[in-house]
Amino acid sequence: MTSEALSFLEQAAGPRDLAGSVLERAAAAERLQDAAEQREAEREAARRAENREVAEIADRQVGGAWEHVRSCQLRAADLADEVADLECRLEKARARQQANQDQLVWWGERGMLAQEAASRSQVLDPYQQASMRAQDALREAAEGRALVERVRRELRLRSG
Repeated sequence: MTSEALSFLEQAAGPRDLAGSVLERAAAAERLQDAAEQREAEREAARRAENREVAEIADRQVGGAWEHVRSCQLRAADLADEVADLECRLEKARARQQANQDQLVWWGERGMLAQEAASRSQVLDPYQQASMRAQDALREAAEGRALVERVRRELRLRSG
């Protein structure tokens, strides 16, 4: 090459800068690396898409199992919510039932007290009074006979 051709090339290409050419080469190498990574990412995405398609085909062949699994999972979540709601309602109903039972006992005791007070306050006619005294006497006589019989048995057992 002649010096005129060299000077024309230098003017067209600019001055030769060693640092600039190293930076240019590094940038070019980085671009090549980025392009290689991009191609690898595209291949990986294509591989995943193909695997996904194969899995979908296999799933359809067995009746759409994964769709049914997802459906059942959603239904299970809904039913779990329903169970939790019913358990909450049951707990509240049991609390109301217990409160009602407590009131029933309380009012029942009050009713018994009122009945006892009323029975003590009743004026009985002479025949009812005589009947009650006779019943008390019969009860006491029966208790006395039972006591005498028990003592006799104990004496028989001892004398043997």
